[in-house]
Amino acid sequence: MKKVFNIWAGDGILGQEQPLRLERVASAGIFRAMLGAIVLTSQITGNATGPEQRSLTEEVSRMDSDKELGIIRPTFYFQCRGEINTWKVLELARERALELGITKMVLASETGRSALKALEALKGTEIRLLVVTHYPGRTWGPKGDIPIGLTRPEYVHVKRFLEKHKAIVVQGTRPLGGIGRSLGWDAPVPATFVDKALELFGAGTKIAIEAALMATDAGALDPGQESVTLAGTYKGLDTALIVRTSYSGSFFSEFEVLEVVAKPRCPGRRLPEYAQEGWKGNLDQYYGPIQC
Repeated sequence: MKKVFNIWAGDGILGQEQPLRLERVASAGIFRAMLGAIVLTSQITGNATGPEQRSLTEEVSRMDSDKELGIIRPTFYFQCRGEINTWKVLELARERALELGITKMVLASETGRSALKALEALKGTEIRLLVVTHYPGRTWGPKGDIPIGLTRPEYVHVKRFLEKHKAIVVQGTRPLGGIGRSLGWDAPVPATFVDKALELFGAGTKIAIEAALMATDAGALDPGQESVTLAGTYKGLDTALIVRTSYSGSFFSEFEVLEVVAKPRCPGRRLPEYAQEGWKGNLDQYYGPIQC
């Protein structure tokens, strides 16, 4: 009998979790009980003797030792980046927040489309939605520029709908996109170096961290509070993190990334993002009206 029991979990179309040891799926206590039952049954029936019986006993002992060292939690790795992953990220983030007793979800949303999906995903929970939006501007797109920022006239009705349903909408200056970046997006200023370093983990990781900082700076999150924060690559959502947040001014001394719930396995940093092979999603919706 093998010492390690592997299963596969995940959505094959979007991505996959790493092979999970059975104790990752069940609690350690349940798994120990299952192994204990196997050992006892093997002793009674005589199906396991010598090395096989010892291997099961060693597995129980190993789990007790591992429990003292830490915990095992799965991360979902998407096969591609972009808007196609939005609903799955929301599902995973909701589940993890409920498991941890987290009461606030931070979400970066330029037009409100992802935020509206988050409202739907959080129905029936006590999790408060904090929507962090861009200042009014425009981004490039395959059919022309797309207006962004929930305080733009095009999105005022979305902002009002979100606030009517108890979401908090935050707008502010991006910590990594402040006045220094006005010298050029690749200007050799400190924010550029942090921005580029975080992009090694993907645009979603960088923006999720920025969104948590912006929500804290605005007073929607308390410094030191654990929250789940979501963002994506270009449009939609593809990344979720568990963070212990801080003010932007205390980023290096106090901010912590505690868990990676989901992210694209291949971050990709070439522009425009939507034109790259590893990006998938429905961009037609960004050129039409939003129904609330």
